[in-house]
Amino acid sequence: MHGARWRHHPPLPHHRHHAGGHVLHHAARLGRVSAPSRMRQRRVFLSNPSGGHPMMKTILLAEDSGFSIRDFKRKLEQCSFEANLIVVRDGQAVIDLLDPDSSAALDSLPDLIVLDLKMPRLEGLDVLAWIRQSDTLHDLPVIVLTTSDAFFDMDMAGALDVGEYLTKDAPAATLCAALTRNLNRSRKRLDPFHDVLREFNSEADVLRDAAIR
Repeated sequence: MHGARWRHHPPLPHHRHHAGGHVLHHAARLGRVSAPSRMRQRRVFLSNPSGGHPMMKTILLAEDSGFSIRDFKRKLEQCSFEANLIVVRDGQAVIDLLDPDSSAALDSLPDLIVLDLKMPRLEGLDVLAWIRQSDTLHDLPVIVLTTSDAFFDMDMAGALDVGEYLTKDAPAATLCAALTRNLNRSRKRLDPFHDVLREFNSEADVLRDAAIR
């Protein structure tokens, strides 16, 4: 994949935002997950002014297995798009990068998060619950990529509006298709003007058709 960039973030010191409950054991404990403070406004440019190719997207991968990280990179290189890849090795590090009050906060949000479930310090479903309870992060696209094919994990991830649930043995073509779908979802989420324009055009078509009749 041309222009691919890898960045690894080592495990960060324990941050004060820790999702106290373990989602897998008690779904009711989701309410105890600390919501992040309001994110500062960030400008995201999705394409250049001339209407050319979209700018390179950023994927945040949360994965503690070195083998799985290498496998993800290998599959990502077979995709038809370019992406910046940020890698962290535990769930708490994801929160530290997304929380603007953290000294490790990213300058801009990733376009997509790929999340393992079984990780040190904070597990994937706890991180996902934290994201969904945020006023500003709740619609951030997330893919689960895990070794678990347990129905309970799938149900919990679905309840938390995960974009895709994949096991790590998924072939490159399946992973690339899932990444593409959810990166496109990110574009729609961050481009409200086009959503409003489509709604306006749809209403105009209805009025025009009514007038013709």
